[in-house]
Amino acid sequence: MGKIGRNEPCPCGSGKKYKNCCLKQEEERQETVVQTGEFGEQLSLFENLWEKKLEECLMDLMEGQASEEYQATVGMAEARLDEKINPQVMDGLVKAFLRFVELKPWEWMSDIDLFAVQVPGEEELTYACILGNAGVVFGLAIYPGDDGIQYYLRQRAVEEKGHLSMFEDLGPSLLLSLGNRDELLPEERKVYKELDYRFRGREAWPVFRSYRPGYYVWKLTADEMLLATAVLEQSIQFALHCKKHRRQWNNKIEQDKIPWCVAGCSLEEMEKKLRWTPLPEVRHKIEIIPADEILLKKVRKEVPLCQGIWELDWFYSPMPVQESKHHVPVRPLMLAICDHETGLMLDFNLVYREQADIAGFVVKTIRGLRRRPRVVMVSDPLKVLAVSKLFSLLGCEVCVADYMMMDDFKDTLLEMD
Repeated sequence: MGKIGRNEPCPCGSGKKYKNCCLKQEEERQETVVQTGEFGEQLSLFENLWEKKLEECLMDLMEGQASEEYQATVGMAEARLDEKINPQVMDGLVKAFLRFVELKPWEWMSDIDLFAVQVPGEEELTYACILGNAGVVFGLAIYPGDDGIQYYLRQRAVEEKGHLSMFEDLGPSLLLSLGNRDELLPEERKVYKELDYRFRGREAWPVFRSYRPGYYVWKLTADEMLLATAVLEQSIQFALHCKKHRRQWNNKIEQDKIPWCVAGCSLEEMEKKLRWTPLPEVRHKIEIIPADEILLKKVRKEVPLCQGIWELDWFYSPMPVQESKHHVPVRPLMLAICDHETGLMLDFNLVYREQADIAGFVVKTIRGLRRRPRVVMVSDPLKVLAVSKLFSLLGCEVCVADYMMMDDFKDTLLEMD
């Protein structure tokens, strides 16, 4: 076949001129190949330097906490102060926990035996379950209010993620468990010494932890200790009732019902006053990512579409940031994009949850690489809904990945923690 003129009909039979059809596609493909080759060299260098960039991001976050922009975005009310331990309140919690441990309720109960307590002064029910039946963590998990039970239900849904669930939003919940002395904060060890508590052996020390969305796992406040004490004391009565009426509990659990009573109810009173209520349903919270239509249409015209497949994810970093010793450490949000075929990180950033601009991050990456991916993969269906409008305007397809190469990056982050 001879050389085809640019203005001649395209041989593919499309009816278009050659320059507007196959020739144009070939020129775009060649441009993409050149850009990809150039970027491959940059990625090789970036792969060696991403840890340094991560350290710089953390430093920028800590320095930015004092900025006017941060204070205006987050507000002083959002900063959670690190409350000092009240020895008297902690003493009451430890004594209740030791009575609970002596009973060993995990020998006949598991975390599916959920129960609820109406604590005086609390508007919502407080939910709890006993841990230890699997022989891993021994203690009690407490889920305050409607937000708490939703967190419990979400945990069930993400169990298959294993250790990767650490990157999800944590809490609200309280975990009272047996642990080692080195798991305690210096202030906790000091209070135990003042209260004359001595525990010997592995996993013999009471360890109390609070999980709150957006924050690092931390010690309990005085109010949380009082709530936990009331629930702990009632959990002993629930455990004794379950042991006596195991068949009834099994039947009700199969019907998705859970028992509840008012805190302070004795075992004898529970025989008459115990009530069974339906287990709340999971509520899926979807946050649609805001999209600037004018900007995104402009980017779509400026940047060519390539045949690449990218992964996009946003998750909580396991590395905390603490403004000062007077504040509870914060879990920053990590925004990350990687190449699905090679697993190489294309770009990432650390930001505070309140300052996260996922659309801006995506646009910055696309403009920096001078190409748009044909397909963008995310980790679950809820995130597909969150970014569907954003990528529709960019002319990219969005789908859920069966496997995320991003998981390897997360494993590396855990090793660094």
